[in-house]
Amino acid sequence: MLTRVNIENFRGFEKLQVPSLRPVNLIVGRNSAGKTAFLEAIFIALGNSPQSVLRLRRWRGMGEGAKITFERGSYEALWKDLFYLYDQKSEILIELAGIAGPVRCLKVSYRQDQTLTLPLGDRDLDEVNIAPVTFEWVDATGNAIQVRPNITSQGLELPMGGPALPGAFFASFVIPNAEENANRFSALSKINKERLFIESLQKEFPWIANISLEIEAGTPQLFATISGVEAKVPVANVSGGVNKLISILLAIANMPKGIILVDEIENGFYYDRLTAIWSLLLRFSQEFNAQIFATTHSLECIRSLQPLLEDNPQSFSFIRLQRKLNSVQAKVFSGKDLGRAIDQNIEVR
Repeated sequence: MLTRVNIENFRGFEKLQVPSLRPVNLIVGRNSAGKTAFLEAIFIALGNSPQSVLRLRRWRGMGEGAKITFERGSYEALWKDLFYLYDQKSEILIELAGIAGPVRCLKVSYRQDQTLTLPLGDRDLDEVNIAPVTFEWVDATGNAIQVRPNITSQGLELPMGGPALPGAFFASFVIPNAEENANRFSALSKINKERLFIESLQKEFPWIANISLEIEAGTPQLFATISGVEAKVPVANVSGGVNKLISILLAIANMPKGIILVDEIENGFYYDRLTAIWSLLLRFSQEFNAQIFATTHSLECIRSLQPLLEDNPQSFSFIRLQRKLNSVQAKVFSGKDLGRAIDQNIEVR
């Protein structure tokens, strides 16, 4: 489990230190405070390839793929927005630490001492040699692996560097992947652990009689057996909120000791279900020793934690990101402090 995250020169963070992390961490702050960027920093640090950066671009609506031309600007545009104030001369540093010390570190920088040669095409020689961006992951043992995106005549090449740490990112408005959910459910079923998932879901949604894996138009998908409905229904058609919850629970169950990142967790859930949703997430976090980081704008979402904070204050951390000009700072509160603030009706966002 992570206990501390340090970030330098990434997105809107010049320097950010977030200590005292717990199994469930709720992040709040005004727009542009850096809530999503904080999750993104953890996500790419857990990974092992620059491919994760392209996924972030897609989730932010910045394009479905990387369209590269044989020019310096085309290559640098893919990575420029990662750097604080777009300063590509600085080095990005993301440090993830646990109780025993460093867990993982990521450094991103342009290596001026190296050269990346682009395919010539019809360009002049002075346009084909550029300084490459380098991603360096350092594991808990201090072993460092460097990965450098390359451009070939076939396009962008994104190599992988060593094993990634288990983690999943749920972007705010991205529809859950039906095939990915099917694969994760199948993995649980193969080790006879799908009943915990199904029974937990039924506890909050008793009208779901069962979940099964079916083939629809040649694609594996999850279907729900609904009480009173003769035919099984694709989970995606049952409810957007149920589909989202299923995706998160399956990710937790398939990634023991993993890190689950959820942007705007309240989206898709009716307000009077939020306490039950939090209860399920906490239960799965404890069952699979997973850690959750979630952002929210919703006061109802925060207040819905109160019953859990009374019984499990040590399981929660509350993080408020505050921006002043170009600087972002984090204020971290314990679950006990958050519970008191909710009791006193204090605006905590």
